[in-house]
Amino acid sequence: PGVRLCGDFIVSAILKRMRPFVEKRQVSRALSVAEAYFSGGSDNKGEGEDVGDKIVELSIGGDGPDVSASDNIEGDKHLALPTPPSLPVPPSPSQPAPISPSQPAQSSSSKKKKMSSKHVSKLDYSSLNPAMLDIAVHNLNHPHENAMINRAIALGNSQVNSRRFAEAEKTFRAVLNDDAKSFAAYLGIGSAKAMQGDLIAANKDFTLAVKHGPAISECWKRRGQTMQALGRRAEAISDVRKAIKLMEEGRKHPKENRQRIKGKAVTDPDAYNQLGNMLYQSKFYRAALDEGFLRCLQAFGNPTSDESGELGTLIGGGGVSGIYNMVGLCNTSLGDYEEGKKAFATCLSIEANFKEAWVNLGQLHRDYGNTADAIQSFAKAFALDSSYVHAYHLSGLCFYSMGNYAMAISAFLGGLNGAQQQQKAGNADPKAQNVPALFHMLGVSFQALGLYPRAMEYFKQVPRSIPSGVILEGAVVVAKHSSWYNRELAFFLWTKLDQPINSWELDDEVSEIIKEGWSKRKDYKDIQVHSNALKYMQVTKSIPAVDLSKALLGKEWLSTAARLGRFIQLKSQGFVANERQHRQFGFAVMEAAQFMKERKVKCGWRESMNVLVKWRQISEPNDPVWWIDKLTKASLKEGFGLQTPLVTGELRVIRYYPYFNKAFAMLKKLMVTQCKLGDKVGEVVKRSKTLDELYNLVEDDFWVIVPCFSEVTGENMEGTRLTLQKYYEGMRAQNVSETDKVGFEFTIRTPSTPHRFKQFNEQFKKIWNDLQEVFERGGEKGGGAFKTDMLRLALKFFYYWVCFGPLTRGSAAVGYAGMVAIVRLGGFEIIGGMQEKVQLDWEAILSVRAEAFIDEQVGWLEANTIEHGEDDDSEDEEDVANRISNALPTLRARIEALNAQPNGQPNRLAQSLGR
Repeated sequence: PGVRLCGDFIVSAILKRMRPFVEKRQVSRALSVAEAYFSGGSDNKGEGEDVGDKIVELSIGGDGPDVSASDNIEGDKHLALPTPPSLPVPPSPSQPAPISPSQPAQSSSSKKKKMSSKHVSKLDYSSLNPAMLDIAVHNLNHPHENAMINRAIALGNSQVNSRRFAEAEKTFRAVLNDDAKSFAAYLGIGSAKAMQGDLIAANKDFTLAVKHGPAISECWKRRGQTMQALGRRAEAISDVRKAIKLMEEGRKHPKENRQRIKGKAVTDPDAYNQLGNMLYQSKFYRAALDEGFLRCLQAFGNPTSDESGELGTLIGGGGVSGIYNMVGLCNTSLGDYEEGKKAFATCLSIEANFKEAWVNLGQLHRDYGNTADAIQSFAKAFALDSSYVHAYHLSGLCFYSMGNYAMAISAFLGGLNGAQQQQKAGNADPKAQNVPALFHMLGVSFQALGLYPRAMEYFKQVPRSIPSGVILEGAVVVAKHSSWYNRELAFFLWTKLDQPINSWELDDEVSEIIKEGWSKRKDYKDIQVHSNALKYMQVTKSIPAVDLSKALLGKEWLSTAARLGRFIQLKSQGFVANERQHRQFGFAVMEAAQFMKERKVKCGWRESMNVLVKWRQISEPNDPVWWIDKLTKASLKEGFGLQTPLVTGELRVIRYYPYFNKAFAMLKKLMVTQCKLGDKVGEVVKRSKTLDELYNLVEDDFWVIVPCFSEVTGENMEGTRLTLQKYYEGMRAQNVSETDKVGFEFTIRTPSTPHRFKQFNEQFKKIWNDLQEVFERGGEKGGGAFKTDMLRLALKFFYYWVCFGPLTRGSAAVGYAGMVAIVRLGGFEIIGGMQEKVQLDWEAILSVRAEAFIDEQVGWLEANTIEHGEDDDSEDEEDVANRISNALPTLRARIEALNAQPNGQPNRLAQSLGR
């Protein structure tokens, strides 16, 4: 009856008063305490339950309602942060903060002067049951010396929490009329304004609360919350850190000013949670862990359960599982796979129905290339919530990265269905982050399959699905702009479906302005005047889409392509096996080898490589793959730069961080000769162990150049740049102080300029001349020296190609295909795929000379290279009909070949998606 009448909060307060008597076995006195409160509550004849509902919302801290709420971070369930003004939310419980001994209770006024209660005595207290008001007063964190003012503050808090904002402000103004320095009154007024969405006004009131209660942690915490909601992140973090410092100093205070959990004195745990979320949003992942989430857990003794639910009320309602979820996200962002996985596992052991944690775990598995585990985790999430759009979206992206477009489309459509369910239920995502991205990826998936009419339908839906007034960010921006570029490319390819594949070139016929805009992710509105969509529409009316049920190649050719394609699969963390790209790689290698063999290598290197580039262009419509020298002249002149990060801020990039130590050693070696630091500093460089130490020696952003020497002229053509820059969150978000820096950006960069194109062109001419000479000398097949010469030339080509980086995307993948094609040209085949934990392109770009790279790799390559088998298709390559260029003469035929799968699977694809 007590719980029904008063609510859990009131019962907790009563039990607190009963406990001393219970501990002394004075049961009758304990019961009399309870009976006194419950009897007082029942005197209101029907008002008890209403009053109880209001009081249960009252902050346990009592000095003001809590304005914390969930900020909409994707994938996070329990984030207690203020929302933007457009999303006001109800308060959640906060905890008492200890009062500093130097701070007078509730007022900075002198105790010698009797405090007036003239204005608060005129307030109407009848809306609160007297017993409930007494409990609320008793639980104020920082009681005023004037009892009447305490009653007024308790009344005002109740009014705020019951959303009677006008009455609340009137009550708190009465308090200020009696004590102009009452920080509790300013907290109450600020909370009321924050809950109404007026965060600017709320921030001013919280600032006054800080002014009059500088030693009161709650004042700093509240202002920090509004600072965060206003986008003033550095100030928000500073305020909450100050609040925590005050609370930790309060550990020395009497126990009545502390909350006790399982006998341990703790400070406000939600403050650690708040700080952790603020730091996480600002990409300060290490600090978010160390200062926020881990300390929150440590305050409770690192619990692995919360059966009573008591801890959940102390940390923004998220409980222990929510904190472990955030620990997992922080570790994931730091690139720590094992710690992230462990945290999510703990979270889910506490709360198995935590759908957001399942999604976060799935994304972690996907990032590390463990697609089977990822798919299972995503399935758990939307099994818990059939309308969980985010889970469907990520699941679709996972299937797409595997080349399984049928399942990807199914997942994306499931996401759209979920969005419709949410809309009908009235709880649609107000930011609409996922729906435009779903439409975009559906368009891309159908485009890849050659179903251009359906692709166009979904591309058109992207801008229509973005609600007016929404600030575009993240996935919405990418979807809006990319869908326009994809639509342009899809229209062009649609017109070429049945034309001979060698009669047209993407790089020559698509506008260089559009190519550059897509590569640099420019706003399409600035360049839409160059669109040819209207012209293409007239042509495509009579051209049918690709038939999914067709497959022009037999199983043997498919298996050959799949076998050759296995080489492209790097056996390193983060690389997902994509069967469609494997098949594309195999077809590209076969055609390039046949192309060069037919001409006895009396063809240009660029002509040969363009065979591979075209396959890459048509197989993955979501990547802008272009020759850089066919962008605008201005872009080439300024040096269109390729960039691949090893470290970004505090993030260790999953795919490339394994090469950090090798890159770091090269950086130190080249700094000594290229940065002109002097002999003494040079010795310090050699002893340095961190990026921070190296940066401090130069005292500015800098780069060094890995040499790449020309065999033609002997000059250094400039290989890859190792670049070290201070990483400021201010680069990604406004209002973050430059003093709040988050590590470094340690990247490799390759600026492509006209001069570099000219230098590398001469180098590749020499390689092709040498290749022609070796091929003619060795005949179609041979062993011994011929095999070694061919393998060394293949490695040499690869070295210079990846150091060159001539494509906007996919240079490394095309380079691998070129190397394998040269090996195949000699009548050999690489077996077993790439070495474990080796990325050959990184091995090349971090080698100073080509011969050193070749000497290091040729032994492995020779040991894993065999001659073609008797049953291999290459035995019939002299048959013109068996050449890829003749067997797959059109874009339609090539897409049908990419769509085809062994064992009758093409028909399944047709059945699932419709012809």
